[in-house]
Amino acid sequence: MIIKLDNDEHVVFEVRKHWFTFTLEITLLAFLAILPFFIIAIIKILPFDFSISATGGNIFYFYIFSYFAWTSILWIFGFLFWTDYYLDTWIITTKKLIDVEQHGLFRREISIIQLDKIQDVKSEIRGIVPTIMNYGDIHVQSAGQQKEFLIHNVPKPDQIRQKLNEALSKYKMAYVIKEQSNNFENMNQNFSEQNNSQANLNQFANTNIDQNENNNQTQNFS
Repeated sequence: MIIKLDNDEHVVFEVRKHWFTFTLEITLLAFLAILPFFIIAIIKILPFDFSISATGGNIFYFYIFSYFAWTSILWIFGFLFWTDYYLDTWIITTKKLIDVEQHGLFRREISIIQLDKIQDVKSEIRGIVPTIMNYGDIHVQSAGQQKEFLIHNVPKPDQIRQKLNEALSKYKMAYVIKEQSNNFENMNQNFSEQNNSQANLNQFANTNIDQNENNNQTQNFS
């Protein structure tokens, strides 16, 4: 867990980007991986002799080295895409919303907003493909000068918006119950203090009465 939670706090659900967006990125990398073979095929059509026999075999090793370097770069980009897909997430707990944005391998931005600061939650789906695959954006507007929380390309954005609103409702209900419980405890404490004060007054009054009776008895005996 990236963020340390309170003892009475737990994760309700997490939100990540739709798998389709990551698949598109990987498909692009796969196309780029086979692209050199198409380039070689085109070069062979040209009226130039780049065959191994014509170049003394050096061009073959050049092809192997270049393709190895090319695929290594593609693997690095694939790992970056996977890191961005897996670590870019929203974590909704019983108290707050945690926005984790991964930028590359060595930079991460974490923003936190308390649930009672959230004013509005909006889901948005734009385009034909997002409509068919049912993914879109979630906007969370907070109170004050805090930035808008936004996560792109999440699956089933309407359902996530409903789940987030349900978490807000439960938080507000728990807050109201807690406040009523605190008020009730304060009332009981005040009532107990009043009873203690009244008991002390009664005890003081009884003590004075006993002293007066003792004084009267002493005077009568004299």
